[in-house]
Amino acid sequence: MACPKRNGVLNIKRIAETLVWCLAIAWKASPFYTAVRIMSEMLRPVWTVYVALIGKSILDILAREKPCDNPYRLVFILLFSLFAVSLGNLLTSKASQYCQVVLNDMVHNEMATILMSRALESDIEFFDNPKYYDIITLANRDSQAVINVLWQMLNSIGAIATLGIVFFTVSQNNLFYGICMIIAAFPASVISARQTKRLYRLNHAQVSEGRKMDYCQRLSMDRSYAQSLRLFDAGTILKEKYKRIWENLFIERRGILKKYALLTTIAECLPEFVSAVIGIDLAFDTLSGTASIGDFSLYTGLLQQLWSSINILSSSVMVIYDNRLKLENIKALQRFQNHVMDYGTLCLTEIETIEFDSVTFTYPGASAPTLSDISFFIAYKERVALVGLNGAGKTTLVKLLLRMYDPDCGYIRINGIDIKEYKLSELRRNFSVYFQSMPNFSFTLRENFSISDPFRYHDTEHMYTALEKASCQDILCKAAKGLETSVTKLFDSDGIELSGGQAQKLSVARTFFRTHSVLILDEPSSSLDPVAESEVLNSIKELTAGVTTLFISHRLSHVTIAERIIVLEQGHIIEQGTLTDLLNLSGRFAQMFQCQKNKYEMADVTKAG
Repeated sequence: MACPKRNGVLNIKRIAETLVWCLAIAWKASPFYTAVRIMSEMLRPVWTVYVALIGKSILDILAREKPCDNPYRLVFILLFSLFAVSLGNLLTSKASQYCQVVLNDMVHNEMATILMSRALESDIEFFDNPKYYDIITLANRDSQAVINVLWQMLNSIGAIATLGIVFFTVSQNNLFYGICMIIAAFPASVISARQTKRLYRLNHAQVSEGRKMDYCQRLSMDRSYAQSLRLFDAGTILKEKYKRIWENLFIERRGILKKYALLTTIAECLPEFVSAVIGIDLAFDTLSGTASIGDFSLYTGLLQQLWSSINILSSSVMVIYDNRLKLENIKALQRFQNHVMDYGTLCLTEIETIEFDSVTFTYPGASAPTLSDISFFIAYKERVALVGLNGAGKTTLVKLLLRMYDPDCGYIRINGIDIKEYKLSELRRNFSVYFQSMPNFSFTLRENFSISDPFRYHDTEHMYTALEKASCQDILCKAAKGLETSVTKLFDSDGIELSGGQAQKLSVARTFFRTHSVLILDEPSSSLDPVAESEVLNSIKELTAGVTTLFISHRLSHVTIAERIIVLEQGHIIEQGTLTDLLNLSGRFAQMFQCQKNKYEMADVTKAG
């Protein structure tokens, strides 16, 4: 275990690093507003002490304790100086407040951008990790800590400057006064530090339960769960679960707050007692004639300023320490190092061949590989179907091809070159993919298309063509504003709500719209009615003619489009060949094909009867 001294040095070093980090963010957000805030804090103690000194001089003249030739003229000059200083202090304060509000927004925007970038650049695997969600939840919740640290740092600068000036001025009269006030403030500072640390540890320990509580609250307000919750009459259960978690968390937190509230109250009485004793001593000096009324006013006021500065400095340091711990959550995101690294340098204009060479892959945290020793080759403009039971590894193959993950061993090659040699953006730009249950966005229809291909934002003609190919006429009939119609009513009361089948058709249309050299379709008609499925299937036949295409489907209709079929089972390729080859083989694919064929024949018999 490290010694306390070393820990203390380490904490000071980390606090200093945190201050520099926060100041750098503020400076990046706005050098001008940051500089104005710093200068205003530096001027504040100068105004304070100067006003106190002027006040002392005025009192001494009014009490006639210091004779002068023209007291009226001197008092006028001093009062005018007091007015000028007060006006300067007011203007500085207002400028500082304005800069603080503006800089708050700018720093908040900077932090939001940092967190969004971090989340968007993280590997897909982290979104299956509860610890990552805990950290990113804390980081998002505590992003305000940057602003808190920044302002408390500026408060500390002002408090240190005030403390130095006031301590020097007070010590001119009695060094003992200043020392006593500083010592009296020490116990409260130590207790506050301990409380801050314990509360931080508690918050960190409670984050997982806190996320459950937030989840319960979100469910009650989420439209997609509204029908189920009412059908199951689950509102009471949801509220009870929320309340039970809240009570457990609250009891722990209240215990710490109660203990330290009592201790800090006792500790903060000590400076007040010391101030009273010093005040009595100053009063006796004034009554005995060894000090003037101005001295009494000056030093009692400065002692209060001294105590106030110590209190502000102590509080600011505690807030900085508390928020420094919170900012560690933002920095902790850096511990989640991406495994899919974008070191490629090659550009990719068109995909001619795709090859999997002895590829094995295991999901992070899994005990067994999802894919084992996978090898196959897709030729230029070939249409290939991947079939297999759920969990066979079909979608995983696509994720590896797009480098959402990298294989444990083996190679994936495009045009004979390892895909790691290509720039990641270049690689993915060549694919248009429909993933099963692919979500749409609560933007306009135009934005739903252009998000997949930003350079074609104004390509209205091809957007309508894609909607037509995906059998989206029913969506267009509901869209009063055409492509400017919002999907969902989340942000626009004139938006359209889509059924499950309509949402799938819109996702398929977006897939058709995106520029690509390889098309990948993962169960593109799973939610469609028979008529829409037939229309979409005809479009797929047309759109995939002369285009390298990879189908993932259980449906016979899709399989018949493919020129070659690859059958996966438990992460292994067990069969591959043409439809005729596999049916003649009488293996697993033939069994699956026959099962579906029997279902269709039974449906036809029932319909005929």
